[in-house]
Amino acid sequence: MLTKQELKIRLKAVKAKGFELTESETVSDYLEAMLAHIGDPDAELRDELIYECFYFWIVKKDYLPGDEVKALCGKLLSDDYAFYQIGTTGDDSVLRRSFSILAMSPVLSYCLNKGCLNDSEVVEIKEKLIDYLMREKDTRGFVEAKGWAHSIAHCADALNYIVNFDSMREEDYLDVLNAVRDKLLMVDTCFGANEDERLSFLVSFTIIPEKRVGTDKISEWLATFVKVNEIEDYQRKFMAKQNCNHFIRSIYFSLVHLNAGSELLQTLIETEKALNMYYRHFK
Repeated sequence: MLTKQELKIRLKAVKAKGFELTESETVSDYLEAMLAHIGDPDAELRDELIYECFYFWIVKKDYLPGDEVKALCGKLLSDDYAFYQIGTTGDDSVLRRSFSILAMSPVLSYCLNKGCLNDSEVVEIKEKLIDYLMREKDTRGFVEAKGWAHSIAHCADALNYIVNFDSMREEDYLDVLNAVRDKLLMVDTCFGANEDERLSFLVSFTIIPEKRVGTDKISEWLATFVKVNEIEDYQRKFMAKQNCNHFIRSIYFSLVHLNAGSELLQTLIETEKALNMYYRHFK
């Protein structure tokens, strides 16, 4: 296996050539070392080289056949990667988890375009992504000297792909929507790195415009955000309200910009009013 330094030097050379491999090279020459260092604290290696090579080689260059992409999918969602030391906070393990989840985006993009996942596989991946979202406790955005951790944003990106599979049923979409709501209600920090907007994309760009879930059920789901007012701890309630408010506003303005979901705009306004402590104070 390539050492970290060898990997970095060779991936830099590959990137300089537009991510092209020579005739004598294959992805297999790099894959083991890339996976070993997928969560390396070196942000350049982790984010600008390993992740970008995954993206270009899988999505743009089509260097990996479908069976190898599916095998990579299983590995990325395993206990050694996405669920590695899940539940820990404040250490570097989040980098391995988060960038394993981020690598799922090019994997799912490939599978979506090639049709290489059956219905049960799509549902299984959906469930694992939800499991990761709910169990990830380290929600840091940018980490000084180590770059982006961004676990929730990366999971949002993967969920944005899974909701585009036609094999998803209404109950699967509702599973995703409820998990997103529950995460917004349960985190003990205010998101400050666009996580709420990234989470809103799957609602405002796919589920609502493409009517994957009935309007009445979306309205019922939005109404459940008032659960935030039941949180007893003031600090947790304050942070949850911030996250939920930003999320609801992101959906609203995305739908306005897309000229979509007009029948839900008033419901979104009423939901935001119910969460807005300042509106209720000066009402």
